[in-house]
Amino acid sequence: MLTLISPGSDSFITESTKVDLPIWIGYTIFYICITVFSIFIAVKKLRVNMKRTR
Repeated sequence: MLTLISPGSDSFITESTKVDLPIWIGYTIFYICITVFSIFIAVKKLRVNMKRTR
């Protein structure tokens, strides 16, 4: 969101983190990790409930 409002912040973030990837790739990797982790927890909790009802 910051890079949409202020285009110069993209170069500032790149210089600060020393990572030469576009910002959107970093966001995508972060949210994919969060999604996989959330699905893993949800499946684990649902399997516990399935064992109790049988």
